[in-house]
Amino acid sequence: MNRAFQLIFFAIIVLIILDDGKYMSMHVKEILYTISVNAKEIILFILPFGIITLFAKNTAKIGMNMTKIAAIAIIGIVLSNTFGTLSAYAFKSMINKTFSVTTHADNPEKLNALYRMKLPQSIPAHLTIVLGIAIGIAVKKINNSKLLEGLETVLKYFFRFIRLMIPLYVIGGVSKLQHDGLISMLSENFQDVIVLLLVAYAIYLFMVGFICFQSLDEMYEFMGKVIPIALLGGVSMCSMITLPMLLQTLKKKYNTNEITEIAAPISINNHLIGDCITIPIISFIVGKMYGFPAIDIYSYIIFTVYFVIAKFSILAIPGGGIIVMLPILQHCFGYGERELATITALYILLDFLITFVNVLANAMFMVLLNRVVIRVNYKVLR
Repeated sequence: MNRAFQLIFFAIIVLIILDDGKYMSMHVKEILYTISVNAKEIILFILPFGIITLFAKNTAKIGMNMTKIAAIAIIGIVLSNTFGTLSAYAFKSMINKTFSVTTHADNPEKLNALYRMKLPQSIPAHLTIVLGIAIGIAVKKINNSKLLEGLETVLKYFFRFIRLMIPLYVIGGVSKLQHDGLISMLSENFQDVIVLLLVAYAIYLFMVGFICFQSLDEMYEFMGKVIPIALLGGVSMCSMITLPMLLQTLKKKYNTNEITEIAAPISINNHLIGDCITIPIISFIVGKMYGFPAIDIYSYIIFTVYFVIAKFSILAIPGGGIIVMLPILQHCFGYGERELATITALYILLDFLITFVNVLANAMFMVLLNRVVIRVNYKVLR
């Protein structure tokens, strides 16, 4: 999604949110909503195949180019993402006290899709992961570069297709929320959502900073160097764009050299603490606002397992972090179309903050990994 298209996409969303029913006719809303529900159906149908291909490619590549540092990085990413996701559960009781079941005035003129396709559920989420890893292992054993190139070609066209479908899904979904009066409901609670997330981010980053740095002065100096880079990532809503500056800064300050060159490209797409904290918290909030029963710890642990593994199949496009999670939220939280559309809208609105935290947490992760690798003797690991 290039910058011009991205700006147009967000401009349309803003116009829909601000529309009070005077400028957008019912027929236009029905057309947008029809496109949205069918785009979502197509996304959910094709998504498992894309995830299988992504897991297969990553597994094959890791197998062909595995180093011990990369293995340590992947283990660290899994542990960190797991800790971040589990830490979000600690805010469940605060959410239950802060937010309440919200009633809103339904629009008497119901918005219905003009046509709704019904595609079969293709492959369950847990099977996509297993199949992807199994295919990747098979490709690695065959050691055929053409097969790997074929997987990358399939992924290239898959990403292009998803880039096209996400705006269609989001724009129609936001139009439906606005028509039903749910946008005003979200706006009333948005300030509380922001405050809660900022508290969660601050607690998590301070805890990680306490582990990473030897003193508060060192942590403040680190923040001064990395926050401008994280702000760039937030504004662009793309962590990958910060990678060159992040590598340069970490090399100068911590002399990380080959350690970050191996680990940073892996972590920048998969170590997503902003997503790990934000998606569960906004899912709790949306569930509470719509009157869903609170998820129990056992179900949440199952969700965490799915969630953390799925982090390795995140689509590197705006909104891609939540799209991959929709089937998991549907399965583990029992959410329907309305809840998923609300979560997606919130995620898009919060993408600046999410990416900012992702970049900041990634930089901390690189510092911590550097110190772990040096402690266990870097020369032995090469």
